[in-house]
Amino acid sequence: MTEWLKVHDWKSCGRRKLPRGFESHPLRLDDFEIETLALETSASAAPELMEFYGARLGLETVSSADGGVEVAVGGAKLVLHPSAGDPFHHFALLVPADRFEAARAWITGATELLGGGRGPVFEFAAWSARAVYFTDPAGNIVELISHRGVGEPGAGGPFSGDELLGISEAGLVVAEPAAAARLLGVAGVPVWDGDPGAGIAFAGRKGHTLVLSSPERNWMPTKRRATPFRTEVTARAGGGRIVVVGDREGRLEVAGGRG
Repeated sequence: MTEWLKVHDWKSCGRRKLPRGFESHPLRLDDFEIETLALETSASAAPELMEFYGARLGLETVSSADGGVEVAVGGAKLVLHPSAGDPFHHFALLVPADRFEAARAWITGATELLGGGRGPVFEFAAWSARAVYFTDPAGNIVELISHRGVGEPGAGGPFSGDELLGISEAGLVVAEPAAAARLLGVAGVPVWDGDPGAGIAFAGRKGHTLVLSSPERNWMPTKRRATPFRTEVTARAGGGRIVVVGDREGRLEVAGGRG
C-alpha cells in the first residue's frame, strides 16, 4: 500500500503573504528555468554516478573534461564535478504531472526510495505537488516531483528517463537566507514561497525553483543537516540568463538577470 504523507514542514508554507521586504517582484518570471546545475561531488563516486544515471536510469551521460559526469535531464544538464571530501546536495527532477505513478514505478525499479520500498509519497497540498526521494551514489538527496498542471503530455505505458522535463529544484545552502533572497530579488528572481527569515525560501516559480536553506535545517526527508558545498546554477530568467553560485562558506554570488 502506498503511504501518502501530507507535509507540514519546509515545503508546506503555501501561498500565504510573504514577510515584508520579500514580496514578489512585479517582473513575472514565466520563463524562469534551470538550464545547468553544476555540483561538486566525491571524486571516487564518478564511475558509480555514470553507471547510475546512465545504465540504470537510462539518461544520456558523458564524462566531463575534469573526470566528472554530465547528465542530460530533459532540456537541462546536471554536471557532477569531482571534488575532495564527500559533498552532497539536494536537487529535484521534474516529472510530467500525469506520469507521476509511472515515474515512481520506474525509479523503484532502479533504486530504493528513502523510506523504503515504493514509498512514502510526499504530498505538498499547497503546491498541488507530489514527490518521492532517493539518494544517488554520491549521497545526493534527489527528488522526483510533479506539479499539477505542469507538463501533461497524455503519454501511457512504462516511464522512461527521457520523459523527465528538466531540473525542478536546486538546493543552495546559505549562511544568511534573507540576504540571499534579497540578492536574488535585485536580479529579478523573486521569492514565491517560504520565509527567508525562518531559514527556508523558494525563489523562481512553481516547478522551477531555487531552494534557499540555512545550515540549521535538515534536507527533507532525511536527518542530514544541510551543508554548504559549491553549487552553480545557470537559469533562464526574465528574457536573459542568470548565474547563481554558492560556496562552502555559505556565501552566494549572482550575475546577470534584470539590469
